[in-house]
Formats: sequence, structure tokens, C-alpha cells
Amino acid sequence: MRESFDTVMKRRFVFMQSFLIHGGVSGLFDYGPIGCSIKNNIVDAWRKFFVVSDGMLEVACPSITPHRVLEASGHVKRFTDLMVRDETSGECFRADKLIEEFCDVDLMKDAKHSNETRRAGSMTIEQVEDAISTFNITSLSTGAKLSKPLPFNLMFKSTIGPSSGSSVFLRPETAQGIFTNFKRLLEFNGGKLPMTIAQIGKSFRNEIAPKQGLLRQREFEMAEIEHFLANGETGHVEFCKMADVEVCLFSRTAQERGEAESWTTLGQAVEDGIIVNQALAYFLGKTQKFLRQCGIKAIRFRQHRATEMAHYAQDCWDAEVLCSYGWVEVVGHADRACFDLQMHSEATDVPLVAWEQHQEPRERRVVQATIDRALIGKAFRARSKLVVEALEKFAEKEGEEALAFQKGKEEGAPEALKLRVEEEELEIPAACAGSEHGAFYYPRVVEPSFGLDRLFYCSLEHAFYVRGNDHERTVLGLPVSIAPFQCCMLGLSSNDQLMPIVYEIHEEMRKMGVNCRLDDSAANIGKRYARMDEIGVPFAVTVDFQSCQDGTVTLRERDSMEQVRVPKEEVPQLVRSLCEARESPDVSWAAAKERYPSV
Repeated sequence: MRESFDTVMKRRFVFMQSFLIHGGVSGLFDYGPIGCSIKNNIVDAWRKFFVVSDGMLEVACPSITPHRVLEASGHVKRFTDLMVRDETSGECFRADKLIEEFCDVDLMKDAKHSNETRRAGSMTIEQVEDAISTFNITSLSTGAKLSKPLPFNLMFKSTIGPSSGSSVFLRPETAQGIFTNFKRLLEFNGGKLPMTIAQIGKSFRNEIAPKQGLLRQREFEMAEIEHFLANGETGHVEFCKMADVEVCLFSRTAQERGEAESWTTLGQAVEDGIIVNQALAYFLGKTQKFLRQCGIKAIRFRQHRATEMAHYAQDCWDAEVLCSYGWVEVVGHADRACFDLQMHSEATDVPLVAWEQHQEPRERRVVQATIDRALIGKAFRARSKLVVEALEKFAEKEGEEALAFQKGKEEGAPEALKLRVEEEELEIPAACAGSEHGAFYYPRVVEPSFGLDRLFYCSLEHAFYVRGNDHERTVLGLPVSIAPFQCCMLGLSSNDQLMPIVYEIHEEMRKMGVNCRLDDSAANIGKRYARMDEIGVPFAVTVDFQSCQDGTVTLRERDSMEQVRVPKEEVPQLVRSLCEARESPDVSWAAAKERYPSV
């Protein structure tokens, strides 16, 4: 089936590898007019379903990101995949995918090898090296021996301007632009939490050896949400709407035990501690509803094992879709805790925090330090700045933490506080009591991250089918909301009596906002229907010779191929209504068949 699918995608230029006349580049793809329209409709549907429906705030940030930003976020050091190299040809492979492919193809009957496939993505360097040695895995291209695995950073690096001193990266995710703007966004939101920010945009990953078409690209589009929670809160105000939603969960425990997925409700999963909190569970439910709206049927949520989680995450669940390549991650859901805000705050000395007002003043033990800068300067000279900064940070400590620090019990104390003037330590004042009316805190963050290109691909593959056993009659049964055109206008022939009516109705469709495709080619009507079916157009309006006599036209529905006769002046509004309220019983194809005569 995938061969037929790929043939249609290429023939109708839905999507295709980029720069083919120059030999093509793996991991880069172009969207043709049909693909571009479908993808734009998915983005529009996503924006309505999440941003508009949940009252989110949307931002747009640059793709070019300074080195210091991604160094603070941990991506410079940790955003890597393990790579092995063919020692004969020099060809590079992503180690975990190489192990998975080897086990799936050559050793699929052995349960042990199946387990290796499941855990390949979470292997350490030592485990990868051991697996390659144990299974005698060699280069897929030449059969040659492989090098030892090494980490490879996936970010594209460049510089800003003619000077090579300012290094930058193409962003690997859209999230960091949201975190660095947190202070302004919180101010825009009146200082209130929870607050939810969305961003749609391009991201870039220098994949080692991208395969599987649109599923693994070097430039791709993401739609990410950062949901900032109030202090101590882990719930969601709308969770009651998702508590009874049934989901297929593949928990960390089930994976480690070699067990299968299980069905449960989101409410029960939170109660049982399978999903860490309501906020994360809410977005799992919301995601499943959206994927179903895009026509995707086989969905499961797989929890990351401890060894495969991103460096910023405390818990992760991937929405995976079953397609011809197996289970594919389409949406990642992460509880990022306060990692990003804290890292950027420490790197910039800009506090990315929120304020919590207490209902009643609370007692607080604080350190009140009077810093004698003259004495410190005399004693430490060139190192006096380091000492003053350390003392100022110490003065921010509270209660037992401050007392423990003073007594030298805290591990990792700043080096400056350990300096001595001859044999005498610098005097540190004791903690004292005080009161506070509120406190600053780093908000917890829950993040759903959508790979829009993967969502696009899976939607198309799930919608693709053939009529009967005729592989020449292919159909994209796309939901109306994401179809490239809502309707097509056809004349039974190019007769001079018919075409003015075709153009008239087509113009009315456009005035009503119906995305209508005009096909006035000389091909017979059956072939033109088939052409529209294989790109997913749900309705077709045909003007025939009866139209000249009684002013009616035929309206055809794609999947059933049923037709009704409708007065030409009513058909634009009918098509518009069918497209806007596809699931309404009052405005449906079944209702149209009852109202209008069948053909």
C-alpha cells in the first residue's frame, strides 16, 4: 500500500524531496500546491482547536538563536545522538536506528532482539557498543566494521555578521523563545498564572542519516505549547472535560516488563499515579481529540523511560501513531518542571519568576548581611569582587538553609566564602526572623510539542485507500476540515451551453469563501472525479445538460460516490454548510440525501 501511496504523492506533487534536479538532499522536502494547502489547513485547525479554544497567547520568535541561549538551556552540551561510522566508506549512521533496523529485519523472531529494539533509543554509549559487538552489527551499506559510538550534536551552527566571534544556531525547538520572553508575557497577562503560550514555526536538526521521508527531516515545522502553572499547582481548570476520555497507555513499567499497552481513562491514570499530574493528562486528552479530528485512528501514548528522557524533562509521554513505518512519535508531552526558567535566570541574572501573594503575612527567617567592601577589598584585592558577589547571594538565603550555610554544612558553597584572611574567617551574621506578604517562585511548565510534518504525513497515510481491489482508483478520505479544496466545479463537457453555468457557480462559491477547484479540462467526467478523489476533495458539483433545462446540478460525495440534484442557486450555501458543520445531524450528507432527489 505504501508504494501506491508514494506514487500518488509524487505524481500529484503533494510532497517531494528537495533539489532533485541537483541530485536531492536527504532530510529536505518540498510541499507542492496540494500538500501546502493540506498542511496549512492542519495548522489553521490546530490554532482554532488549541489557541482559540483554550484562550492561549501566541508568539513568533526567530529561528536564529545565540550560542549563549542554547548553552544556558543545555542544548549545546546535551542535544546529541550517538553516531557510528563505516570504517571503510566513512558513511555515518545513527546508532540506535541502526540497531533497531538490524534487529527488526535480521533477528525479528528472537524475543531478546525484540527487547533490544525497544530500548535502543535509551542506550548509553557503553550499551550501544556492547549491542554492536554482541549481535555483530556491521554497516548496512558495505558490511564493513563500525567505529565506536560517539555523541553528535544535532544543531546547525553558524555565525552572525562578518565577524566569527558571534556564534549562533538554528533553533532545535521553538520553546526557548517563549522562555526568554517569559517576563514580558507574564506582564502582558497581568502577572497571572496559569498562562499558556503557543508558537508555530520552523525548527532544525542536523540528523545523522535521515530516512523515512517526512518523518525525519532536517528542517521541519513545529507547533509548541508552554503551559505555566501557578505555585504548587499541578491541575488544570478544564481537566473535568478530559477525565473520562479513554486512552491507550504504554507506561514505562509496562515497557520494562515486556507487557502490552493498556486502556484506561485519564482520570484513572492520574489517580493511579501513571500520569504524574492533571495538567499533563489534560493535554494528552486534548491531543488525542485533535489527532482524531485530523482523521488519525491508531493512537497510543508511550511514556519515556528514565534513560531516554530529554535533559529538561521530569516526565514525558509521546503520542504515537501507527503507520506503515510502525509506531511513530507525532506529539511529545513533557513536564519540564522549572528547568528552563531557572537555567536562563542563572545565566543572565534576570529573574524569570512569578509572584505569589500570601493571604496572610508569613514568618520568614532571613539573613541580614552588612558587607564591608573596604575590608574585603583590602583583604582580597583582585578577588574582592568574587567575595562580594558570593556574600550577596548568601544574603538571599532563607531560614534553615541560611543557618546551614553559615555553619558550613551546605555542600557546594561558593569558593569565595572559603577564603581566609590569615587564620580568621570572614564573619557571617546569623539568620533572624522577619515576615513576608508574598514570595517569588519559578513556575512549573507542561509542554505539548507537535511535529506538524509528521502529523501531516500520518493524516494522509491514514486517509489513503483504494476502491475495491483497483489500485488505480486511489482515494484520500481526508476530513473536510483539512482537505486541500472543499469542492470542485465540473462541466459534463466543455459545451458552450454548460461552461457559463460552471463559471457562474464557481464565482458564487468563491464569494462565499468556499475553497473550490475548477476543472475545465477535456477529460471524461469519470477521470476528473478520480483525479479529485485521489487528492481528497470531498464534494464535486457537475453541470450537465439537465442543468440547462431545470436549473439543477449534481452534488457528489467523495467516499460514498452518491449524488443528489440541487438547484444551482442553493448549491454554494449547501456545500459551505456541509464543510462547516460536517458532524452536525442537521447539516450532513445524510440530511442532504433526504432533502434532495438522488441521481
